[in-house]
Amino acid sequence: MVPTKHKQGSIVPPAKDGLDRSQHPCHNCRRQRLKCDRSIPQCAKCIKRGHECLGYSRLFRWQEGVASRGLLTGVTFANETTDNRPALARPLQRKNDLELSQTSLRSSGAGFESHVEIVSILLMRRVVASDVCRNLVLYDTPHQNPFRELIPLTRQEPILLQIIVANSALHMFNASQKFSGREINRTHESRRQEVAGPYFDALTAKQRTLSMLRHVLTHTTLTYNDVVLAIMVLLIEFELMESGRDDWRHHVKGAEKLIAVLSQPQMQAHLTLSPIRSCLISNWMVFEALRSMLACSENTPTLEASPDNIIPHVPSLLRDAEGNHCSSFPAVLLQLVQAGTRLSQPSCPISLQIKQSKLFLLVCAARSFDPLTWATELQPRSPSADLQQRNLVARGHKAAVTIYLSRLLLSLYPTTKPSCDFVALVDEVIGSISQIRKHDALFTATTWPAFIAGAETNMAEKQELVVVRFRELWEVEPWGLMRGALRTLETIWLIKKRGAQDGKSYLPGQRLRDGDWIRYLRETGVNWLIL
Repeated sequence: MVPTKHKQGSIVPPAKDGLDRSQHPCHNCRRQRLKCDRSIPQCAKCIKRGHECLGYSRLFRWQEGVASRGLLTGVTFANETTDNRPALARPLQRKNDLELSQTSLRSSGAGFESHVEIVSILLMRRVVASDVCRNLVLYDTPHQNPFRELIPLTRQEPILLQIIVANSALHMFNASQKFSGREINRTHESRRQEVAGPYFDALTAKQRTLSMLRHVLTHTTLTYNDVVLAIMVLLIEFELMESGRDDWRHHVKGAEKLIAVLSQPQMQAHLTLSPIRSCLISNWMVFEALRSMLACSENTPTLEASPDNIIPHVPSLLRDAEGNHCSSFPAVLLQLVQAGTRLSQPSCPISLQIKQSKLFLLVCAARSFDPLTWATELQPRSPSADLQQRNLVARGHKAAVTIYLSRLLLSLYPTTKPSCDFVALVDEVIGSISQIRKHDALFTATTWPAFIAGAETNMAEKQELVVVRFRELWEVEPWGLMRGALRTLETIWLIKKRGAQDGKSYLPGQRLRDGDWIRYLRETGVNWLIL
């Protein structure tokens, strides 16, 4: 990586309006051949157009070549072209920019310039580290976030740099969008130019990541490298940021195969469980535990595919995730959810009577969980003194898990008398998570219980509180799964409303029992992952 000299915009004496001016136009105006007002530090013309000014100092440029370090050593990738390029983008006119990578990351025309612009913003201002590293943790503090260990590795692992750029660009795009439960109309002309920037760059970088990953897994023997596992976890994060539906399953499955290799005795004899690997595996375990809860029936995991049968020390790794994972899901409750999901599968090879008995015991176990005890025992592993908020989060999760397991039981055995008060449980969830405000570190840990409470409640005022919560979650963490979750809840509420009007609950061509929202979620054919 060799920096090339690039003349930086120097400052000339103040103009008549008293503002400092650069001697050179900003990069945006120069490339689009517009007259720049040369304001310091940002061009006012860019701000007026709603674009982020790239400023006057040097930019970064991807340069094609052969990788000399990392997993892709000696590999050259062909240029990628895209037929559907944004109309705004044009090739760069100057070649004296900073060479960041020796792997081919260049795309001619529009993709090239827009990609250079997004990388310039992200890398020069260190947004890469702050956005990507903090998304999967509660506390992004020194020595508490293993994901930050990935940043230095990007110098020798171009594939890692690509997925980080992809996630950062998607984060930037989502942050610029208004929250709505409805699908974004990305074909509308008024939105086309906005979508063509960061979103296009995110998809381009993701595609390059997948291409490089395919080569790594096919042509190298270093598949046990932590970098590969990190890439898979970051790909899961990308899918959750984009929509939270379907595609994340492939990356969870891929990570499962890699972790199974890592957990073989002959591999463990040569590899130590480093902090970053422990963090990555525990993150995968949370994804794996929650993936089947809202997945359609054919995609629920088998008993053989459970983490207990893939890697050792499952309880301890899940407890590690409790401290700083973005969900702060109590490990005991998470394992109850996973066990209940497995029991509810048609393929579960036990009698109906035993299934019913086991599910009832799981409900009892959830109700006996003590949030305060859990929060107290967690404090030595928590990056911050947050006993009160952990207690609130645990209370919300306890009530939500009780709702979920009870609905599983009633879904399989509709004649069973409910053993809990669903209205009171919804009130407990909403009452607990509503005390956690938007500025609190554990705010993002309220997503899963908020979704369960929203799916269960029939009261309009409670539904509105859930809508407000997901809007605020989007403002704090603009992930597509927030929009997808609300869109799903709005559909469930519409079904309930229709059922209340004509005395029955139904879908077009289907009939659903009252409260059987789990069955609806599993029969839609969409695989959701709500953290």
